[in-house]
Amino acid sequence: ITATLVRPKWQQRPPNRPEASTDWCAFGITMSTADWSSQITHVPTGNGSDVQTRHMTLDLLVSLYGPGAGGNAEKLRDGILIPQNMEALAAQGLEILDTGPIITAPEFINTVWIRRKDVTLRLRRAVSRTYPVRNLLSAGGELTTDVGNTNVWSTEN
Repeated sequence: ITATLVRPKWQQRPPNRPEASTDWCAFGITMSTADWSSQITHVPTGNGSDVQTRHMTLDLLVSLYGPGAGGNAEKLRDGILIPQNMEALAAQGLEILDTGPIITAPEFINTVWIRRKDVTLRLRRAVSRTYPVRNLLSAGGELTTDVGNTNVWSTEN
């Protein structure tokens, strides 16, 4: 499938659909799931900041159209696991987890059945965000025990 016939799903102003005799595909993220926990690391340089890293799973629905939809779906499912293709994903910060089944989902458009096969690819990525959590430069307080002893403390950087 040529690059001009690979397009995002659900565009605000979608281009015209190719003819029923043309092989093409559309893709879109249908679900994004983040791990419950994340890693937070304080970076003390400068004023300080926290970096939060969380792993996410993305479900990417790829719909393949045209007379070669079935074969193209199989090529996608199998070809995504070729090491050089996984390396290209890794260069974008993505890793393939698995592929779903190939689902037959023809569309009836303008009194014509259009061949369509759907494949879901599950991808994984790490997302890091930086928050301005500043360094603690000084603190002070007063601690009173049960017996009434008071201890005043402070710290300076």
